[in-house]
Amino acid sequence: MLTSEVLEQAQGLLNEGQPRTEIAQKLDVKPDTLRKAINDGRLQELKKPAKITVKSSRTEIDAAESDRLGTACTRIGERTLAAFGAIQGVPVNFEPCMDVPKGGVLTSLPALLANGLMEGVHSFAIKITGYYTAFHVLLLLALMALCRIKTVERIRGESAGEFGKIMGLDRIPEVRCFLQAPFILMDTFGYIMVS
Repeated sequence: MLTSEVLEQAQGLLNEGQPRTEIAQKLDVKPDTLRKAINDGRLQELKKPAKITVKSSRTEIDAAESDRLGTACTRIGERTLAAFGAIQGVPVNFEPCMDVPKGGVLTSLPALLANGLMEGVHSFAIKITGYYTAFHVLLLLALMALCRIKTVERIRGESAGEFGKIMGLDRIPEVRCFLQAPFILMDTFGYIMVS
């Protein structure tokens, strides 16, 4: 049983970042007892801060991945599952990053979503399947408009990995993915996409 004194000592050791097993040995308590105290909230385990990446380190990682699946394809597990049809689309997953080019466009995204940017995205006649979905393509088009990238072909001039960080993906879809999405967005963004 954990007394208030033992709980206070355990919390101090947890705050220092010591592992549970070592804390249990030092305080002469069972590891399972310590785990239960953390799970029911009597003790608070500090979460390790996520590693923040900078542009130069991300560029090195993206280039290293080019030998495997392609430049900036760092979510290999999800890409493999999508290739075999096990998943349809991947979730948006933002990572802590510094100095992301054009990252300021994310401040406009809540306003676009509030004004109905994604309304009806699932009702397109042609469904995009695989790693990317119609949601990803529409989000990319919206971000391109905010970045004043006027044509789909000009996205090739952007760093796929860095632009992907803005979208919460490992990289942006290639231009050929747009050919799978024959819908018209002329009224909203000035783009016409037909196949």
